[in-house]
Amino acid sequence: MTNHNECSHESSEGRTQSGGDMEAAASVVAEGCKNAVQEAGRVLSQQSERATQAIGRGLQQVGDSVLQNSPEAGTLHDASERVAETLNNVGDYLEQNGVKGMSDDLTQVIRKNPIPSVLLGMAIGFLISKATTRNV
Repeated sequence: MTNHNECSHESSEGRTQSGGDMEAAASVVAEGCKNAVQEAGRVLSQQSERATQAIGRGLQQVGDSVLQNSPEAGTLHDASERVAETLNNVGDYLEQNGVKGMSDDLTQVIRKNPIPSVLLGMAIGFLISKATTRNV
C-alpha cells in the first residue's frame, strides 16, 4: 500500500517537474521573442532616421535646383526663391531632427493646443472616411 502512495507522489512530482520545465521553456521562448522584437524595432528606427535624413537632403537638392533654374528677375523669380527657401528649410529640419525630433515637436504642439489638435484629428478622420467609403 505504501508503494502506491509513493508512486502517486512520484508521478505528481514528475508532472510538477514537467510543468516547471514547460514553464521555463516558455519563458526562454518569450524572452527570445521580446529580444527579437526589440532588435527589429531598433533596426526600423535606424532605417526610418536614415530615410528621413535622405529625404531632407533630397528636398534641399530640389530647392537648390529650383533656385538655379528660376528666371533672373521678376515675380516668378521671387516665387521660386520662396519655394527654394522653404524646401531648403524643410530639408534641413528633416535632416537635423529626423523622426524623433518631428515626433517630439508634434507632441509639444498637441500639448500646447489640445482642442484644435482634437478638432484637426476629427477633420482628418472624417476626410479619410469619406475618401475610403464608397457611396451606395
